[in-house]
Amino acid sequence: MIRKHVRLRSRNQITLPNEVTGQLNLHEGDFLEVVVSDEGAVQMAPARLVKLGTPEAEAAEDRAEQDIQAGRTRGFSSAQELTRHLVDRIRKRHASLKEQMEAFEKEQIRTTLEKTGWKSKQAAEFLGLRPRDLTQKLKRYKLTYLKKA
Repeated sequence: MIRKHVRLRSRNQITLPNEVTGQLNLHEGDFLEVVVSDEGAVQMAPARLVKLGTPEAEAAEDRAEQDIQAGRTRGFSSAQELTRHLVDRIRKRHASLKEQMEAFEKEQIRTTLEKTGWKSKQAAEFLGLRPRDLTQKLKRYKLTYLKKA
């Protein structure tokens, strides 16, 4: 994990340290998605924007259609089935047991929160956790509820 401080400059600009841009493989002109939680935590991730109707978007749509026709897609009947599939994919990448368990736990927490309408007290009870422990896990896994505008 990289932890750096940045300064807010004029016109709300920040400069990302080289260690950050290097780890994320960012280049000038790249887009970032910025998510601000209700608690004020900021999460940034590389984003790729494609405008509908452009050649790039049409090419991506063609590749998706080819994947569907070739059977390279899969549907899931439940969140649990999807979770099992994701855990299996992690295993195939030779992830450690700890990484596998964290991926599974994160998905179970997210699924439970969605089922409870992001009511953390109800979700904690369902998961058999104390509300404080669930809050700590939400921070660790960077799970936040984004309100739709």
